[in-house]
Amino acid sequence: MARGIEQWISELRAKSAETRAEAAQKLATLGEQPAAAVPLVAALDDADEQVREWITAALEGLGAPHKGDVAALVAQLAAHRSLQV
Repeated sequence: MARGIEQWISELRAKSAETRAEAAQKLATLGEQPAAAVPLVAALDDADEQVREWITAALEGLGAPHKGDVAALVAQLAAHRSLQV
């Protein structure tokens, strides 16, 4: 992962909703970045609607997840309150 991607993934956990939304927006513009899948899914329950919308947009463009991330993604999705796997 490039340093920018790591920074944006880290910023998904920022206190500021504006910072989280900007990070998700940056990730959404990158296209296929499967390494970001696990942190994005973990952030799906963000309290801010705009952040959730950008996270969804980022997930739509990610491409197939890394083989090693599939189990973690399934577990996160299964535990997510608003999703059914």
